[in-house]
Amino acid sequence: MSNFAKVNKFYGTFFKDIYLPPSRICIETEVESIQLSCIVLKHIQPKTGIHIRSRSYWGPQNIGPYSQSIVNTQSSYKTATLSGQIPLIPATMDISNKSIAFDSALSLQHLVRVKNLVNVKQLASVVCFITDESYVPIVRSCWTDLENKGNLVIVTVRGLPRGAKVEWGGLSFEDITGIYDNFASDSEDESDDDSVSQFDNFDESCICQVGKKGEFSVVTLFTSDSDVLKVCLHSKVIDNSYVIQRIILKSRVIIYQ
Repeated sequence: MSNFAKVNKFYGTFFKDIYLPPSRICIETEVESIQLSCIVLKHIQPKTGIHIRSRSYWGPQNIGPYSQSIVNTQSSYKTATLSGQIPLIPATMDISNKSIAFDSALSLQHLVRVKNLVNVKQLASVVCFITDESYVPIVRSCWTDLENKGNLVIVTVRGLPRGAKVEWGGLSFEDITGIYDNFASDSEDESDDDSVSQFDNFDESCICQVGKKGEFSVVTLFTSDSDVLKVCLHSKVIDNSYVIQRIILKSRVIIYQ
């Protein structure tokens, strides 16, 4: 994070005066000296999302060249990328100096308020970044109090912005239902049995189907067997469907230190 200001200034030059710059998550690890991962969407009008830069009590203002959320609207569904949220006190923008339990709840509350504001409310996949492995039970308890789903990935990293102990980010979705959709056949609502059975060999799995007809699935998988992963990645299910995978080897927690 010692290079954050320098990198952030350079990063910001690419999005100067751009309406709704990309949402983002920023962390520090020792995996590579520099690493960038992104999702690129086709040019869609109107462009929607939120980029709030004023002080309030509902959630933190935007303090950099990024949006709190970018919404991708298709004919049958919407998805929203949710920027990383750290435990900032909205009214003062100071970082919380309270317990990890408080910080975890506060930053998760920020994430929830962002997804609710863009009206894309179903959480498909969530990542919680922490700076100490001992925080795992606390953030997991915080998550289960909210959702109690298996789509949370907890990642231990070296550092977070503003010296935060915890950061939440993820992807949400909302199906778009038309007036005639209730008359669709029951068969259209059934899950893809091949996709479900393909993940049976994993220790845990959570599958969120997005769209009225399951246009794509967001899949969170956990395994301690690398062979299971190899078989899955080379299967026809992966080749023939748009699946976002978060494959975690060894345990539910990734430790990058």
